[in-house]
Amino acid sequence: NLDADDLVLPGALDSAVRALQEEPTAAFAFGRTVHLHEDGRLTHPWETAVAFPPGRIEPGVVSDFWLRHGWDGMPISPVMWRRSHLFAIGGWAALSTLEDTAAVMTAAELWPSVYIDLDAQVYRINETQTTASAAFAAERRPNEAFLRERLFALKRLGLRPLPP
Repeated sequence: NLDADDLVLPGALDSAVRALQEEPTAAFAFGRTVHLHEDGRLTHPWETAVAFPPGRIEPGVVSDFWLRHGWDGMPISPVMWRRSHLFAIGGWAALSTLEDTAAVMTAAELWPSVYIDLDAQVYRINETQTTASAAFAAERRPNEAFLRERLFALKRLGLRPLPP
């Protein structure tokens, strides 16, 4: 789930694969993101910002957090997907922003996920990145409304996949 300029940290892929093997119904596993600034500084904002304890996270917990608080509670980009689950939700939503968040929250509503307590990815921060722009913020609002509507629809329908 990385952007083209992100870097995977050593051990992250092995840890995510192991986590998915240990939790066969989990849709995805994720670790933390480290920020690399233009001046070369590394910061660790997710070290204390992940809203969930390490290990298995039950279906609905991550998506409920997003609905209640208006932010993810987890870094979205260092997600390792179980391919079958990503295909089952139709992949990324056709949105101008939050397309990865929509996929993560949809899957998290339906299946468990796993938080791996490690730095998994380096994310490059720069002044000109799209996600820091006013245009991105303006486009984000209708996409948030779409995602809220999707999650509420899933909840109303009571959709939960059958166990394997």
